[in-house]
Amino acid sequence: MQAEKPRPTPCKPPPLFQGRFVATIGHDTTFLGEYFSDDYREKFRMRISFPNKTVALDQLTLFREKSMYDISYEHKTCEKKSINLPFPPMAIPPGAVFEKQFVLGSLSEPGKGLLLNVWSGTDPQVTGRYEVTSTEDGCLPISTRHYKEPDWHTAVFHDAVYGIEDPNVFIPPSFCKTSQAQNSNEVDG
Repeated sequence: MQAEKPRPTPCKPPPLFQGRFVATIGHDTTFLGEYFSDDYREKFRMRISFPNKTVALDQLTLFREKSMYDISYEHKTCEKKSINLPFPPMAIPPGAVFEKQFVLGSLSEPGKGLLLNVWSGTDPQVTGRYEVTSTEDGCLPISTRHYKEPDWHTAVFHDAVYGIEDPNVFIPPSFCKTSQAQNSNEVDG
């Protein structure tokens, strides 16, 4: 009789990593982006572009400094907002329930497949259900789905890189130095 393999436990991705994603909200809003995550210093940057539109979003959040910057390189503008939010690591959420494990690719030869874990649960911050898929080895995010009335919000991650290629990505551009935090734009958790 073969011993049963232990069930996976919630994991954390590397403390420094970056990658790209495709996200969809409902049936009609899709956007592309890249993200940079620094768990050590609680910093996160996300750059988003919308296909066939000139609108773009570049957002730098410095959680320890309680600041968020909405940056426009095109217009050389920077709106600084005060925030009161905890740093959201890209880890499997506490309390997540292991659902299943599967292989992306093939098991017929070594190195031809990627073992993935699927987790689910409820998130009180978005008052809805979620499903997260990550790699078994390294705990890199593959996809997330959050249900927030009335739609699913879905993100698929790719091109993950361990570490941050350009640490300056967490430094606001020089034209942000004249921006003062806007109390009227305070964001709370």
